[in-house]
Amino acid sequence: MVFVFGRTPLFYFLFHFLLLHLLTFPLGLFRYGKVDFLWVPAPSMAGIPWRLRLRTANRICHLGLIVIAMYPLCRWYANRKA
Repeated sequence: MVFVFGRTPLFYFLFHFLLLHLLTFPLGLFRYGKVDFLWVPAPSMAGIPWRLRLRTANRICHLGLIVIAMYPLCRWYANRKA
């Protein structure tokens, strides 16, 4: 598994950000019941603070969902690149 990610470091680096941002919306909706705080560009004193956006994204990473979801994609890209 480590070798697959080692063969495709830039692919993993770029696409894990994309996947992380795509998963932030459904997880934020599931966890907080709304996702309007994701659109706030600056810290807000009213409503949900902007830090929850980062917390939601970090929870995805800590659960390992990104690594599990990226493994087949990286394996496919490594085979294609070879």
